[in-house]
Amino acid sequence: MPEYFSSAEPSFDRQKHRILMSVALLLGVVGLYCIVTLSEFPVAWFYLSVLFAAESYVLSPVLNDILRSSSSDSREVLRVGDIGFDLKRLNDEFSVFERVPLPSEDAPIDYVVWGPTGVFAIWVKSLGGYVEFDGVYLLNNNQPFAERSILDRTSDRALKLRALLTDMLREPIPVMPVLVFSNPAILHFGSKPFQGVFIIRRRDLLPVILGQNEVGNCDLRESTEKVLRGLIR
Repeated sequence: MPEYFSSAEPSFDRQKHRILMSVALLLGVVGLYCIVTLSEFPVAWFYLSVLFAAESYVLSPVLNDILRSSSSDSREVLRVGDIGFDLKRLNDEFSVFERVPLPSEDAPIDYVVWGPTGVFAIWVKSLGGYVEFDGVYLLNNNQPFAERSILDRTSDRALKLRALLTDMLREPIPVMPVLVFSNPAILHFGSKPFQGVFIIRRRDLLPVILGQNEVGNCDLRESTEKVLRGLIR
């Protein structure tokens, strides 16, 4: 099993949520104390109603974030998590980095895989159906993807990661962009890069990673892993 690293960056602010949950718990303890210790129950219930209102106010940002994320982010986590499960089947010569942030990007790279066969920047899509190229854009069931420039974005993220690694290591570090469809999809792009990007199904991800030529410089590979570890901290 490879080493597996995940960015602490969540889909919503967990640190803020922990603070709010702690405050809510404290308010709940105070409310329970009022009920148990105060002999004047009307007063106790008055305090309890005030505390309940305060607790609802404190928890509302947490609930809003969770509800807002449940429709899209939860699906995002599931589809990306499926690929993570597959990547854990790589041998221990590989390292897997989840949600790797880039300084100039608002969204992280879903996965970066480092190992004997190089560095792979993986972007995961959950769409299935028929995927083809019309000469300008990728199409899904004859309709353009919501991100019309999905192919360019996949390539651009890999190029930015390559530039970052090359700048920090003072050595050219090739990064292979991979666009992988986690749901069943009909693709006709083969196992070779299409316009510089591997466009593959989930089942083809490991064969593509394992099927590349090995990178010979072991010292450089170790330095690359150190830089990638630093990016997700």
